[in-house]
Amino acid sequence: MITVVGTGPGKTEYIPPVALKAIEEADVLIGGNRVLDLFSNLNKKTINLTAQTQKVIAYLNQNGKKEKIVVLVTGDPGLFSFLSVIKRELPSLNLKIIPGISSIQLLFSKISESWEDVKFLSLHGRSNENFLEALKQNKKICFFTDAQTSFSELSRILRQYGWDGEIIIGENLSHENEQIIRTNLDDLEKIKPSSLSIVYLTSFKQKDEPTPGVTAGKLFGVGIGPGDSDLLTLKAIKILSNADVVFLPYAESQEKSLAFSIVKPFLKKARIEFLSFPMTRNQSTLKTHWSEAAEKVAKELSDGLSVAFTTLGDPSLYSTFGYLLRELTIRMPELSVEMIPGISSPSACAAAACTSLVLGKEKLAIMPGEKADKDTLSSTLEEFDTVMIMKIGKQLKTILSLIDELGLKDKATLVTHASRDKQEKIIRNLSNFKKLEENLGYLSSIIIKKK
Repeated sequence: MITVVGTGPGKTEYIPPVALKAIEEADVLIGGNRVLDLFSNLNKKTINLTAQTQKVIAYLNQNGKKEKIVVLVTGDPGLFSFLSVIKRELPSLNLKIIPGISSIQLLFSKISESWEDVKFLSLHGRSNENFLEALKQNKKICFFTDAQTSFSELSRILRQYGWDGEIIIGENLSHENEQIIRTNLDDLEKIKPSSLSIVYLTSFKQKDEPTPGVTAGKLFGVGIGPGDSDLLTLKAIKILSNADVVFLPYAESQEKSLAFSIVKPFLKKARIEFLSFPMTRNQSTLKTHWSEAAEKVAKELSDGLSVAFTTLGDPSLYSTFGYLLRELTIRMPELSVEMIPGISSPSACAAAACTSLVLGKEKLAIMPGEKADKDTLSSTLEEFDTVMIMKIGKQLKTILSLIDELGLKDKATLVTHASRDKQEKIIRNLSNFKKLEENLGYLSSIIIKKK
């Protein structure tokens, strides 16, 4: 059995228990030097992946059915990882994928920003020119670099295209020498890139000076993953176990809080508060509920308590936490906030379907179901290789009809309740999809891959 495990950005505290269990039970560990060093204490047979790709592929092909082999990849297997090589070289191989926290998620958690409208690229071993087209089409771009990336060359290209904005660099994320560098074009070329860097180009925003506010406790936006408690990171468990108050949001239409069922095993001392929200698109109604929720959370923070607000998936991607944070920062400008990344829905769905979201130079787009009209989906597919439609809900029937109309049923995979054993469903090639079950769109996503 071959399992591809995402080991997260670096520290083992970002690895969920289900991944650690697979590693501990493995006969053989395959990975690069850095990730193998994390588990040297296990005294496992190891194979170094560095510079011997074909040997590793041959080993997987010969021993995949005889041994428990775990292939360790940094970050998440679905984003620019060795999984793409395995799928390309051994397409019929039976794989199990365990998603991980990507360094992208950690960077955006560190800077308390959403990444749902950001374009992602990798410049590992590639020319800087790769992102020129993306630069023309997108206001926000994030890309992986390595020690060979030339920041002076990047600076030259950005100036050539008249780009002017803030540059955020995340180096050695989760490691002891972690740095978050905020810079501009003038200073970019003076920075020496590390082997573990992410660069985020964003439109410039003038930051207001904070106004005096109430001394408050600390707020944690905790990503709790797609549904399986085993996919919580050790850091999320640590925060939930030690928080004074844990807020659990749930939809009024649901009898139980899914968030509560996920985190219940880890709630030791916290007082639990439930926050219900209506399933409506009426902005006035939603704003009223978020305002009321913010008042409740602000009261706890004003008392100096540590507060954890749970959110399915990752707090920076289509998350309820974003709305709460917006309301709270109005009331409490000096609020201390930390976002804890979680396994996102795109990562979980790709792992469930045992597929890569993007390979090599391919481009990924993520959109909510309510935006997936014919014109938007068609134009997005013209530019992007993979489109992930999330938050489908009651739009499922409409979206399925649209996919059929565009002739994409054989390119689409529906994943519902990813990671939840008894409820998870994976429907590949929607041409075979006959019965539209009630509520099937809840916690469902569709992956459309042109290739």
